[in-house]
Amino acid sequence: MLGVRTPPFDGIVVTVASLEATPAGFRIEVDVRPGLLGWSADLALGVPTIAWWARDDRGNFHLGEMGGWSGDGDRDTGEIEFSPGIDPKATRLDLLPTADTERAVIRVALELLRVPG
Repeated sequence: MLGVRTPPFDGIVVTVASLEATPAGFRIEVDVRPGLLGWSADLALGVPTIAWWARDDRGNFHLGEMGGWSGDGDRDTGEIEFSPGIDPKATRLDLLPTADTERAVIRVALELLRVPG
């Protein structure tokens, strides 16, 4: 569980509820306000868009794509799936949702998320 909210960037606020990782990639659960549903059809109408990507402290970049998604236009929730997987030696991951002119940086300390074992 993360429960991290960004300040507004390009009028968008993203809340990251959780991060789940596997060797092949990782997924975050997000809440986005205002909503993004229908963005491809409404691009010319000024509906906000976000490019989802991340980087770690080992120099690796991760591209994200929307998974399951729902909402009402005022608020949308869904999953963003990233690949490749997180380097096991990485200690920090920066989630970088990027809008037209601004981006947010959500810094995640990975050692806090690892389960001893």
